[in-house]
Amino acid sequence: MLSCDRRQWPKLLYCPLGIEPTEFIPGRNRRSHPAPIRLLSVGRLSQEKGQAILIESVAALSSRGKDVQLHLVGDGPDRRWLEQYSEELGVSSHVVFKGWLQQAQLMEPYLDTDIFVLSSLAEGIPIVLLEAMSLKKVCVAPCIAGIPEVIEHGANGMLFSVGDVNELTERICSLVESIELRERMGERARETVVRDYDMARSTARFAVMLEKQLTLNQANSD
Repeated sequence: MLSCDRRQWPKLLYCPLGIEPTEFIPGRNRRSHPAPIRLLSVGRLSQEKGQAILIESVAALSSRGKDVQLHLVGDGPDRRWLEQYSEELGVSSHVVFKGWLQQAQLMEPYLDTDIFVLSSLAEGIPIVLLEAMSLKKVCVAPCIAGIPEVIEHGANGMLFSVGDVNELTERICSLVESIELRERMGERARETVVRDYDMARSTARFAVMLEKQLTLNQANSD
């Protein structure tokens, strides 16, 4: 809508697509795994993805005595800077840089995590968020763009104000302290994806929308 004249707005159609939930089947849980609580973030290592904020949150959690370990999957121009920043904050032993992984290689870190975290400053509806939710992983993400359409705060995940390290830390801390909360929200997360973001159902809805629009266009042209 920002990119076109408002007279063109009636022509815009909105239909979120999604993923194939059958390709992301929940596996083992980490209930019996010892500490540390494992955090996972997947994305390009660049300023707009906000990994610096997440590393600051890990430092804050560590200062509270929370035993957490952050795994960052992805690569990009900020990698070296982020490595140095984690050293400056004294949490280099709590941050693991996994590098870029192919899609098939992502399943292992997804399954071997307790909390999935996005700290982005700008997003749409991230596919990695849907993938993690489909695997019953509780997610913490910023309250921006399409993310609040996916995450209902306190029900199937946690939202925080974009760029707010303190709020992000509080959200993660509440999940670190309760495995029951993580599991309950994880169950609801998968239910959300299966109900609203199943690719087959979404494309079927999109086809109906297109058909209706084409029929309307045809009627208006006659």
